Amino acid sequence: MSRIRINTDSLWDAGKTLEKIQLGIGSLANSLKAKALSLNIFEDILQWSDERIKNEAKQMSAQADRCGAAASYLFKMAEGYEAAEKAIANSLYTIASAIQKVSEETSATADEPIQTPSPPPVNYNKTNVKITKSGQVVDSFNGVDAVYVLEESDEGEYCCARFVSKYYLKMHGVSVSNLFTQCTPVVNKGTIDVVTTPQVGDIGYQTNSGGYGHWFIVKAVNDDGTYTVIEQNWKRTSGGEVYCTVNRRVSYDTTKGLKFYRWSEN
Repeated sequence: MSRIRINTDSLWDAGKTLEKIQLGIGSLANSLKAKALSLNIFEDILQWSDERIKNEAKQMSAQADRCGAAASYLFKMAEGYEAAEKAIANSLYTIASAIQKVSEETSATADEPIQTPSPPPVNYNKTNVKITKSGQVVDSFNGVDAVYVLEESDEGEYCCARFVSKYYLKMHGVSVSNLFTQCTPVVNKGTIDVVTTPQVGDIGYQTNSGGYGHWFIVKAVNDDGTYTVIEQNWKRTSGGEVYCTVNRRVSYDTTKGLKFYRWSEN
């Protein structure tokens, strides 16, 4: 047993070396653990980043789709506006052409007299009517009644001048006055002139057998040169009865003191 000699220093050194190796291995293990942990964190980060990138990509894709839809809508609106602009331009051109055509036609016919067709003559039959009561309507023209009474009516509602004044008031809104013997009618607006070729609606005047004036309205212009009239207070007595003549005719040849007057706005 004395032959074996143990070098304790060597053993101590070996132990120290093994301890250092153990520490190094432990340190290496810790480093590896730290790296593994870092790798796991980095992997998590990469995974989170990948998901976020995917979400951002989806959002951007959705936004791109919306932008594309908006752009398509704007393009369609632009096309619509362009089509509307063309349609308006065509319409304006058509209107301008029509105005030009009308202007040319008007200019070409400006010197041609306008021919106003005369209304066809109406054949009013002359009729003798018996007056049986006061206030009797014996004739009507354009909604204005000729009313007769049994008694004398040289003045007031039933006189001849009253029919002329109410006719012009209804038809033209004109007040006619000064309807006396050998007088010229007076109007509150427009003008009144003497005419020799009367028309329907003109004012007529004549004198009766006693030299007094009588007024009426021209109802029709006849082919034989006579004029059919409507009037009030042109009556006679026969056999104790009172009569008037509806659609009486007058003419320059047979009617004493015959005159005609025409009203115009100017």
